Amino acid sequence: MKVPISVDDGFYYDTESEDALSLQEQRRKRDQYWRMLYQARQEFFKLTDRVPTQFDMNSGAFFYYLKQTYGLQVETVDEKITSEYAIIDERKYLLFLMKFGS
Repeated sequence: MKVPISVDDGFYYDTESEDALSLQEQRRKRDQYWRMLYQARQEFFKLTDRVPTQFDMNSGAFFYYLKQTYGLQVETVDEKITSEYAIIDERKYLLFLMKFGS
């Protein structure tokens, strides 16, 4: 059944379009970034002999660790990590990608 043009509101999503593929790629990169941060956080907890808790109030130490060890400065809002980040040292960031990117 074909929907009349007068009823079509433009919300029909073509899964084969370039926009859908671009959106999938963005989601894949986002998910990979969060996985890498999770793995780096687990490494941080192992190095500091700390037990990860759900409500860790001193998250500044982890951000400092990322910056000094992997040249990655994550952006935060109200002490919560956002999807934005800055690469401070490209050589250290390359190590981050090699270690956690696979």
